[in-house]
Amino acid sequence: MNSVLSWVIFITIMATSSTLKCYNCNSFNDTACADPFRGESSAVQTAFLEECQNTTEDGTKDVVPFCRKVSMHINDAHTRIKRDCGYKRREGHECYQKRAEDYTTNVCQCDHDMCNGANSHAFVSVLVIFGALFVLFF
Repeated sequence: MNSVLSWVIFITIMATSSTLKCYNCNSFNDTACADPFRGESSAVQTAFLEECQNTTEDGTKDVVPFCRKVSMHINDAHTRIKRDCGYKRREGHECYQKRAEDYTTNVCQCDHDMCNGANSHAFVSVLVIFGALFVLFF
């Protein structure tokens, strides 16, 4: 019975994780995209959550998408947040910064559903731990 339950959980996780889901929004167009972000809100999820494609806009196929959050600080007066699916990863860095004379851009990239929203890394970690404990003890 335990092995059957383990297989059901494994297949469920694999089926739901086959397509990466990221928030796609821009705080310039919708202030709900700004920080603090309420990614746990069902209204925000309905408005902004999308499945990332395995083909880029220029037609490149079989790419591995990731979630991305870009924070642009303009002249220390304005901050704009953009959350989306990314297709060209900057390797070796989960987060990195770009600077110009009049703005600073912080970019973070991640590989889990909804990870470009607030507190999602903590949620995914807790979910994985509880899933593993459930399989071990039940």
